[in-house]
Amino acid sequence: MVETRSLLEGETNMNNCDIAYLLGALADGGCYCLKYRDGRSEYRCVWTQASPVWLLISVKPRLENILENLGSNSKVKMLKGNTRYEIRVSSKLVFQLLTESKAKIPKWIEKCENEILRHWLRGLYDAEGDKSGKRLRLWNKDRTILTLAVQALKCFGIEAYGPYLDDKRHGVHVIEIPSKHRRKFHDEIGFEHPKLA
Repeated sequence: MVETRSLLEGETNMNNCDIAYLLGALADGGCYCLKYRDGRSEYRCVWTQASPVWLLISVKPRLENILENLGSNSKVKMLKGNTRYEIRVSSKLVFQLLTESKAKIPKWIEKCENEILRHWLRGLYDAEGDKSGKRLRLWNKDRTILTLAVQALKCFGIEAYGPYLDDKRHGVHVIEIPSKHRRKFHDEIGFEHPKLA
């Protein structure tokens, strides 16, 4: 069994860019520690999206690669809800890896670790960005994630406005990337979501 600490320090062949992408994409889901009445705990990470294709081509392969590198027997499951699809994994190791990595985002920004930030921003936009192709907007209820995204975009010389409250009833905030930075975002960050790529 591999400790998550060594994975984060690059002592394995696990791709830190894959971890960063999954972490960005996790903004439309989350990691949860579920406690059951019988005393058991379950560590679950969930990615949700209206598009099952994106989950299957961008999230699932990265997650399976990480599980393999961790030596975990946990399985990736895909579930269909009423309006959304979900990829989930129950794994304490994946939970720890992603929660520890999330804490490193401010350091990645401070050091402008662009390769890792590129993948984090791409995962975040693929999960939470405008899919119309008309504007570059990114929504989330967590204002902190959007503030970090604005700071990370500066490492690439990309301007963004916000975050500001876009949907008061649901508590959703938004950042906007002006049209003059659209090409730069496309070239520097890019997309994997089938509606955008």
